[in-house]
Amino acid sequence: MAAAGRSAGGGGESPIHAGSPVDRLAGVGPRRAARLAALGLDTVGDVLLHLPSRYQDRRRILPLVGLPQRGTGVVRARILRIALERRGRGRSLLRVALRDASGTGAAVFYNQPYRREALPVGGEVLLAGAVTRRQGEPCLLNPDVAPPGGAEAIGVGRLHPVYPGTADLAPSVLRRIVQDAVRAHGDLLEPLALPGTDPAGQPWLDRAAALRICHFPDDPEALRRARLRFRFEELFQLQLALARRRAGFRRAAADDVVRVDPSALGALVARLPFELTAGQSTALRTVAADLAGVAPMYRLLHGDVGCGKTAVALLAAGLVVRSGYQCAFMAPTELLAEQVHAAARALLVGAGVDVRLLVGGLEAAARRETLQAVREEAARLVVGTHAMIGAGVRFGRLGLVIVDEEHRFGVEQRERLRGKGPRPHVLVMSATPIPRTLALTAYGDLDRTVIPDRPAGRAVPRTVIVPPGRREGALRFVRQRLEAGGRGFVVCPAIDAEDRPEGSAVRAREALVAGPLAGIPVALLHGRLAPADRRAVVDGLRRGAIRLLVATSVVEVGVDVPEADVMVVQSPGRFGLAQLHQLRGRVGRGGQPAHCLLLLDGTETRAARSRLEALCRATSGFVLAEVDLELRGPGELLGVRQHGLPRLKLADPRRDVALLARARREAFARVDLAAAPEATAAALSP
Repeated sequence: MAAAGRSAGGGGESPIHAGSPVDRLAGVGPRRAARLAALGLDTVGDVLLHLPSRYQDRRRILPLVGLPQRGTGVVRARILRIALERRGRGRSLLRVALRDASGTGAAVFYNQPYRREALPVGGEVLLAGAVTRRQGEPCLLNPDVAPPGGAEAIGVGRLHPVYPGTADLAPSVLRRIVQDAVRAHGDLLEPLALPGTDPAGQPWLDRAAALRICHFPDDPEALRRARLRFRFEELFQLQLALARRRAGFRRAAADDVVRVDPSALGALVARLPFELTAGQSTALRTVAADLAGVAPMYRLLHGDVGCGKTAVALLAAGLVVRSGYQCAFMAPTELLAEQVHAAARALLVGAGVDVRLLVGGLEAAARRETLQAVREEAARLVVGTHAMIGAGVRFGRLGLVIVDEEHRFGVEQRERLRGKGPRPHVLVMSATPIPRTLALTAYGDLDRTVIPDRPAGRAVPRTVIVPPGRREGALRFVRQRLEAGGRGFVVCPAIDAEDRPEGSAVRAREALVAGPLAGIPVALLHGRLAPADRRAVVDGLRRGAIRLLVATSVVEVGVDVPEADVMVVQSPGRFGLAQLHQLRGRVGRGGQPAHCLLLLDGTETRAARSRLEALCRATSGFVLAEVDLELRGPGELLGVRQHGLPRLKLADPRRDVALLARARREAFARVDLAAAPEATAAALSP
């Protein structure tokens, strides 16, 4: 390939290399470059590694009656007639009636009216694409079309690659750009030798060879091996990045060893108004051992809703501040920060610890005084929101960073807070249970502790889906619970009608107090309230002066009202599964029977209904996390947590559990971190 690596434009331009911008490729101008960038394809190397997400089997031409019920197929048929249906706003439907020797069928083209001029009524064409059934007949959806002699142009006789794309770039155009790039520049990618052999004991395919097989497949077994190679490559590179990050953190010795005095720890535990569960006790011992070690702690603490992570974290904070250090506790919302601040004061102020609150809603004078106390080390435990990572916040001797609801922040914000001290210990917490495979994929640079149990007396709410026709009956039930002395929540997707009229908390409160809950003390709670007003509302609910809070998802975390026994979620399809599980965890915390009512609005998709049904069946957050992983896939769930890490395109941690275990072992061994005991297939099982 003499032309490989050279500029398509010739002349004096510099050679094309893997890092060249995509507009150096033939046929890619500024507009297409922008559309490729929307797919994350900024360089020539990105385009080369944009592998097909699936393949259509176009190896054989089938009769119309021989097409599968669902799947893909190729037919050679005569066009009987064409009908174009305009649907307004640029939308259209082109229906094409087909016939061959075996029978009749159809093809439909959505929003492609120009196809009508190119389809010869009475003539024969080749059509290839996805197959469905309409009125009992086979129907091809948006198929590729070619004249009888143009089989090669639409991939007939081969496995046809389908690339992940965007609505702004026609699939055929994207396929042509990628495949042309592979033909001309496929040898530009750096060779990458993978450790060991593939699962069958054979050498891994060469990277360049595997790349060409994926883009131009002609043998299913070779394609399987090529895709397996790239799945392992993705997992290995991800685990290598995690191993290097973890090794770098461990190599930096802690500023000083925290003195863990058993008697001091016992005194702190004795101040709690409850007994620790077995899971909390185990977690506390693990964290205390980390704090007493030479290397800085870098640990993930997670468990189901209400398992008591905050208590463990505050006890750890007590150990650190008693050793002369400061602790920063970062929460995602002001409401949660206020709740943690109150709990920390109840536990630690009597032990001589100065506990401060640092949130965006502080008045200017209070903020200045708090910042000075933090800087001069008078403030030993600082609880706050992302306001703590601002440039004006300087700790005198930061020894421990605690990040609650870590998935709300991501790596960058966590690292900015950690940078407030020389080498502080780090404890990150998540109330969203994390499947083991996802934990090792997204949090593999952290040690991991799970609190598997919950404090005694926590009731599991009964969760019920309420269709629109049963809404009035559900609200009568809510009224009965409130009149019997209970407390409750109605959670809406938005605050006011401007945000989302059909899910407005303001509108919901107005409708409830004027109708089914007339006479019941109902208040509104959302993130726009002033801090003092938020505290007054929550306190009113605890005292019983308020019986029902109409709120946004701000109550997902940080509201602990033991008397609350009923949770109503309006438009639940607009919430994620983990979010819904968190919301229902707000009720039943006092041990009384509790209920979670999911009020449908009639717009729920099939996927949303599947999530809601799973929520009703399962009470374990870990089970629901596995369901969510299966329904939504690892890419979406990893979210911002993957900041700075290689992306997964082909690999799926749930499906590729054995590959993940092996990639982790090999990566950690390469970085000389042999201590990765969780990297076994047994440990990876759910």
